[in-house]
Amino acid sequence: MDETVKRRLAVLPKPESVKAPVRRARGMDTLAAPLVWLVALAFNLTRLGAPSLWMDEAFSVQLARQPLPVLMAAYTSGAEPNMIAYHLLLHGWLALGAALGLPATEAFVRLPSAVFAAVAAVALYALGRRFLGRTAALVAVVVYVASGWQLTYAQEARGYAMQLALVVIGWLALLAAVSSRAAGWRAWRWWGLFTAIMALSVYTQAFSALVLLAQGLAVGAWLVWPTAWRARARRALPQAVASFVAIGALITPFVLASRHGAKTGWLPSPSLVELAGKLEGLIATGRHVALVALVALALLVAAGAWLLVTPVGKRLRRPDNGALAAEAWPVVIGLALWIVVPVVVSYAVSLGPARIFSSRYLVVILPGLCLLLGAGVAALRWPAARLATVGLLAVIMLALAPSYYAHAQVEDWRTPVRWLERAYQPGDGLVSYNNVQGCELPVDYYLQTDGSPARFGANSPGVINWSLYGHGDPFGNFSRALDPSALAAYAARHPRLFFIEGRFTNAADAAKAHAAQAWLDAHYRLVGQTSSGVVTIRLYDTRVAPGA
Repeated sequence: MDETVKRRLAVLPKPESVKAPVRRARGMDTLAAPLVWLVALAFNLTRLGAPSLWMDEAFSVQLARQPLPVLMAAYTSGAEPNMIAYHLLLHGWLALGAALGLPATEAFVRLPSAVFAAVAAVALYALGRRFLGRTAALVAVVVYVASGWQLTYAQEARGYAMQLALVVIGWLALLAAVSSRAAGWRAWRWWGLFTAIMALSVYTQAFSALVLLAQGLAVGAWLVWPTAWRARARRALPQAVASFVAIGALITPFVLASRHGAKTGWLPSPSLVELAGKLEGLIATGRHVALVALVALALLVAAGAWLLVTPVGKRLRRPDNGALAAEAWPVVIGLALWIVVPVVVSYAVSLGPARIFSSRYLVVILPGLCLLLGAGVAALRWPAARLATVGLLAVIMLALAPSYYAHAQVEDWRTPVRWLERAYQPGDGLVSYNNVQGCELPVDYYLQTDGSPARFGANSPGVINWSLYGHGDPFGNFSRALDPSALAAYAARHPRLFFIEGRFTNAADAAKAHAAQAWLDAHYRLVGQTSSGVVTIRLYDTRVAPGA
């Protein structure tokens, strides 16, 4: 061996010196996942049961409380196909709680959402760490976990947190499947996970179909874009086609069940002003975060330009060192589509009769935004700048998070219903309006959860008839709650009557309710009343005339 070769071998790192950093990095990643889980869960559980359930949550809980045939009839009839996977899970969760003797409190019914949102945080870290580097993963998790947008649905008994977890896992599976160099079964396992998860995400929330569209476009971009992933995407094309076809077959029953009419006609038609407003507050925790996001995206663009003008040999860096590797740029393309496609398509669709441009649906792009923000920070060439930006983001997010908890309550139904429970006497009757807007739902939720003897009887004017799902409209009789003859007949059978009014369609609808209230004022003595802003409850003695 000549002296030149010996000198070159002498400067090569020893095997143990190479393995030690790798072991340390793997150890850090092993600890990072449970740490992310615990931190995210801590944020999600903070004051979980403090706000009152609002109408949407109460609807999900009350639907999930129904016997399984009723729940399935709501799905198969096309009346309530959306979130069927979540409602089935919530049905099982409530049944488990009942078997264990646990009341369905606000915290109990929201707990699955808190857990799913924490799962999404872990999947988000795994996705970022594997494909964008440790810095990008850290930034994404910090912004996601402390974001008021995420916390809103992590603390809501609806299917959005479950959808977030499934969608992030779906993107992780897709990226792993396309980038994998494995063959045979190992190549198909990621595609199988992607297929199952994304089909389930559509059954959890129909808006996931737009994410699925973004994923299809991302695969198409990887096939033609001259990046390091083009050869991989072309090699994986047969599996990709098979997976998307399988997803289409799996969600066909859902599509057929959902074809009967629009379910979101109550949403307004969007405007360009509204679109600009939503884009300004995408992180939904303040202008400071939006400003940092714009700065990070500007850095991402600058880093991309640097990649174009720098020789390949000098710009390649592994994501293990915290920086953004050149191979990460195909992932950035996918992230951009994850964000742009749902926003643009939902906006365009909502210009017609189907309204789906809403922050509750668009929350599904939040993980992509957080990852893109992380990529922008990781694209900084200077470690000190990356560290400073991560610290700045962490300070801003942690400072803004408490403002979410202070304003988390959407509607206060608990306070007036507790007043009703204290005032209730055996034989009293309950009437509520507008039940097609869900007035009865949160009232009945608290009455059942608290074990109150007060109930909406089958003969209550306008009462919701859950058993009609599948062969009728459970809410179709709602207007009888304002019919004087129906109110008089009901009052004749009850010594006292609680008249509950709230959640009106518009001012004209509210005026109708107030007219029925005036009729009751003219015929029966008002005993007491309470109001929380969204709902007013008035108690009448039907045996005594006004003024007597």
